[in-house]
Amino acid sequence: MKIDWPSVVAGAVISGVIGLATTFYFSSRNELAYSIHRQVILDRDAARSVTVLDSNNQPVLGNIHSFEVKIWNSGNVDIPHQSVRRPLGLACANISRILQATPLGWTTPEISPFKISIKNGNSIDISWEYFDPKTGLAISVLTDGEITSSCEMVGSMFPATIKRYDEKLTLGGIFGFFVIIFLGISFIYQLLCSTLEFIYYKFNHPEILKLLGNKVGKIQSAATYIRSKESYIMLFGFLAAAIFSLYILIFVRISPPPI
Repeated sequence: MKIDWPSVVAGAVISGVIGLATTFYFSSRNELAYSIHRQVILDRDAARSVTVLDSNNQPVLGNIHSFEVKIWNSGNVDIPHQSVRRPLGLACANISRILQATPLGWTTPEISPFKISIKNGNSIDISWEYFDPKTGLAISVLTDGEITSSCEMVGSMFPATIKRYDEKLTLGGIFGFFVIIFLGISFIYQLLCSTLEFIYYKFNHPEILKLLGNKVGKIQSAATYIRSKESYIMLFGFLAAAIFSLYILIFVRISPPPI
């Protein structure tokens, strides 16, 4: 009895991927995600004559940026405040000061209220009592500083990890990765076959055959052999694209913010 090894390997790979995905899905994941969107509210180079006063009626001399920050528990277990090793917060660079930090809301204020405080004029501390899965908060931060002002999450937790949300890794984006990889492998396969066939027909001349001997015949044999394995190569392309897409879906992609 002849064993169809490609089918056996494909079945083993698919079973392994399904098993890995199932294990990961039901395992505990301690993960905190965040996203930051920056918007220029006032560009001093374009509006030098505009006067803006802060809450203490003091003039704001630099550029004004608005940062919308979202922080959420993207895992499947609670993140207690005891897991914080270094205070979690927002650190801003190239700014003179933080003008305002305003909570835009959180998913369950009656259960897990968050505390926000401006520290040293250029950073924000964020703390909580309970941080349940699929809950989070949104903050609006106004800064006075250079046009290159930026803000980033800082701090550390254990065992929870902190990850920045990538809006490109949606389900549609991952499917796009799958299509691109599969089509790329298919294109390389067709290009290889066409190249070998072109070389064979280009040099399939009595004088050239006499000069090259059996090398042209080997080229034809290689092209014929590769063509005969088209279904296996397409299966390999499908599996490669599927495994890569599943890897991104399971280990890289972060669930979108709930707020």
